Amino acid sequence: MYATIDELREFLKTIPVWPGAERHLEQASEDIDELLIGAVYDVDANELPTDPKI
Repeated sequence: MYATIDELREFLKTIPVWPGAERHLEQASEDIDELLIGAVYDVDANELPTDPKI
């Protein structure tokens, strides 16, 4: 997953995390993975993008 419930909670600040939010995060991560199929970019040793814009 690209974000955790704790990260979502921190991002939302004043909005409570809703029931089912973890599944929404999982689905969003799957959607992003699908959209990135075939994307080519430089990565570091942790396989994270090296260009901050990416």
